[in-house]
Amino acid sequence: MAKRWLDQALSAIQTKAQKFLRKFIRKTGLRATGAGRHGVRAYAGPKPGGSPVRQHLARLRVITVILLLLALAGTVLPLPSRRQQVVILLDVSDSIDRGEQERARRSALRFLAGLSPRDQAAAVAFAGGQRILTPLVAPENAAAVLAGATLTAPAPEKTNLHGALRLAGTIFTTGAGAPSIILCSDGRATAGGEVGTFAPFAEKVRIYTVPVGTPAAGLYSSGLELPEIARPGEEISAGWRVFSDRLQEVTVRLKLNGQTASTRQVKVAAGNNRLQLPLTVPATGLARVELEVTGEDGRALPMAGAAGLLRIGAPARVLVLTGVPPSPLAAALRAQGMAVTEEKIAGFTGARATPAELNSYAAVVLENIPAYALAKEFQDNLGDYVAGGGGLLVTGGDKALGRGEYYASRLEELLPVRTDTRQRLLFDRLKILFLIDRSGSMSEEVGGISKQEAAVAGLLAAAAKLNPWDEVGILCFDDKADWILPFTPVGDGKEIQSAVRKISAGGGTELATGLAAAIRGFAGAEAVRRHMVIVSDGMTISADFAALCRRLQEMRVTITTIGVGYDINESLLRDLAVMGEGEFYRADQARLPQVIVAETFRVTRELIQEDIFTPVLRIPADFLGGLPDPLPPVLGYLRTRAKTTAEVYLEVGEGDPLLAAWRYGNGRVAVFSADTGERWLSAWIHTQFYNRFFGQLVRFLERGGPDEGIRVFASLEAGTARLVVEATSPDRRLRPGLQLAARDRQGAIFRLRETAAGRYETVIPLDEPGLHLFTVYEINGENWNTGWVFSPPGLEHRQAGPDTAFLDRLASLTGGRSLTPENPEMPELLWSWRLVPLRRILIFLALLLFVAELIYRSSFLGQPANAWAALKAWWQRQQMAVEEMAEWETEDKKPGADKEYLPEASLSYRYLARRRKARSGEEERKDAHGSE
Repeated sequence: MAKRWLDQALSAIQTKAQKFLRKFIRKTGLRATGAGRHGVRAYAGPKPGGSPVRQHLARLRVITVILLLLALAGTVLPLPSRRQQVVILLDVSDSIDRGEQERARRSALRFLAGLSPRDQAAAVAFAGGQRILTPLVAPENAAAVLAGATLTAPAPEKTNLHGALRLAGTIFTTGAGAPSIILCSDGRATAGGEVGTFAPFAEKVRIYTVPVGTPAAGLYSSGLELPEIARPGEEISAGWRVFSDRLQEVTVRLKLNGQTASTRQVKVAAGNNRLQLPLTVPATGLARVELEVTGEDGRALPMAGAAGLLRIGAPARVLVLTGVPPSPLAAALRAQGMAVTEEKIAGFTGARATPAELNSYAAVVLENIPAYALAKEFQDNLGDYVAGGGGLLVTGGDKALGRGEYYASRLEELLPVRTDTRQRLLFDRLKILFLIDRSGSMSEEVGGISKQEAAVAGLLAAAAKLNPWDEVGILCFDDKADWILPFTPVGDGKEIQSAVRKISAGGGTELATGLAAAIRGFAGAEAVRRHMVIVSDGMTISADFAALCRRLQEMRVTITTIGVGYDINESLLRDLAVMGEGEFYRADQARLPQVIVAETFRVTRELIQEDIFTPVLRIPADFLGGLPDPLPPVLGYLRTRAKTTAEVYLEVGEGDPLLAAWRYGNGRVAVFSADTGERWLSAWIHTQFYNRFFGQLVRFLERGGPDEGIRVFASLEAGTARLVVEATSPDRRLRPGLQLAARDRQGAIFRLRETAAGRYETVIPLDEPGLHLFTVYEINGENWNTGWVFSPPGLEHRQAGPDTAFLDRLASLTGGRSLTPENPEMPELLWSWRLVPLRRILIFLALLLFVAELIYRSSFLGQPANAWAALKAWWQRQQMAVEEMAEWETEDKKPGADKEYLPEASLSYRYLARRRKARSGEEERKDAHGSE
């Protein structure tokens, strides 16, 4: 029973599934294969590849969709082009007078006339703001607009080059041609920041510069330069930067906090000047420094005024170590307002020479102190003190530098000069050996003279420079060494002249043989200076030259090497000079005699040089400002030799350093090779010049501002104030990650961004001239400090004509060049990619393909015939329906018929019901037929 019921249920389900599958296949057009399990035909999928007609239609549809997508994406076609886009920038600020503006306009019109009609050009007038005269149009249209335009721009009292270049970058159209800019300006920005920050733009657009502008007339100030910190009572120099159109004498009045501090007459030369104005520092605190200028006619010159802020700290503590107190240098520093501690070197030991004690001083002075008087521990502490930021001044005298055994000590390491103790005065005789290469290569002639003959000529000339009691030896070598002249006093020089005639050319070259013979020749313990001059091309057999040089060094022999000719072993000769602590020279035959004489003169000179010497300024410096020119003479000094990285500010004699300095770690070290007393500085001592010179020198060396907290450095850049802040901790470590802000005098707040570890920067726009103060503080912290800049009045007029150096640099960095206003050359045509938009073309092609698809589909799939047949069938059905309805109406209206009259609407419903019934019966018959 249950089994029969289950079979009937399965049979009913199978019948329903077959009916559904047949309807699905008929409606979807899927074909069937042979019967599968339970008599159901399995789906075989569409025909392989489908109909060719349908494949073509599918391709057309896909291409149409792709074209539409490309059109929506804004597809462009890059094509090579030589079209140009040119933006002309005309500077119409107050620094460019009307005549120069018209000159720039004529130059721009000549340039536009040379462009191609296919090019595009725009014109912009700029000052503090910008005004677009014409956007990118055809060159002839741009020329027409520019010719009749009024050359004005917003804020004519400023020049914003940065803003003008940025606006030009927005005018260009991407892909419309090679972009370039014609900049007609004096190149002197007074607003908007430095143009150098516009580097990304400069890499893409060429800038061609046309210098215009005339020199300013009158007297214009650029500001005051004041030290970062000053001490009470010190006499400092305020640097006044001013431009004048002519030589004139003006009256300058310096004010401190509104009170007149000094008044003086100053001569101002034509052009840019930097004048030093002496100023005595008042008590501690902040002092406002103002400068007022009156012309020759007695009228005030406000454009020449300036102002600044002077930060005054506690008096600087200076330690002066001297051999014989009282020290005249200590007295001079006290007169300059410094807190001087004067100590005799013999008593400055133990706890008083600790690092903590040294760090309490801003500077340390060693006045005629020998190195052997300072314990090694103190020398090490002094080195650490300088490396940590302290200042050190070492002066000369009869016990200092080379006379004080500085050589090979820690002090020698700190100094910017070499002292060469082996040339001490007690070595009053010289023992010099000339080691001459006589190998075959030395017989080569150039210009009619051989290397060997040139060496002999130099040797004879050098002998004439020696003292009669000096000893000279001549040792020649090839593959063996021969003494041409054993060490012999110079006397009248006849023996030397006779000996050099024995020098002749030989064979190979073994320099080691000559060095070994020299070691034997220098044997002995005479208290004389020992020096050897090697004249060779260095082409020798290899040997242990380092060991030979060590032997000579132990014998206190210095070595100088002279490479002769063009083909030399410079590496070997230079190494020998370094190991021998001498000099290396390279000379041809013509210069060889002079080189030998110069080297001989160098080693025979005494350490102490006494005569009347006039110091010569070699490097201008702020701390030397305001001193007389020429400087008073010195009567003597100690000879030293400047190190490679030292800066020699003053020289005397034969180019010897009188004042040299350098940086050692975070501190500064200076050497003054004369003494500080009556012996060599009798023209200086007890004068105001003496006090001021050493006061400014020690201030230059002394430890700077506080080593912890916030240090503010402010500078004026094109009408903006750039603040650079360094933040350090008490242990002098940089403090990264701080939140710093700056507040101006109006109360506006500017956040600083960290540009490096412990370094923070911001740029603040300045809206008016005058002194601007800024307070920089740590957000959520206690540290703060003050910075200032002075924005000069008449900033547009204070410059002297076009800055051609800047304009040339700007043009070269961007790939352009400088042009002349009278005949501006056309820039060379450059290939570029012109981007052609394809949207309209793609839409048109998509429309064509869509229409083609419709025509193709209608023609090849029989759609028109099917549509006509369907229309005819529909029409026939409508006619049949009308006829049937007419028959039913006739039957219903026959006489005697026992039927109720029905309206036409009821007849229509009856007809539709009959049609649905008939259609349902047809479908059942079709299903029954299909199941058979």
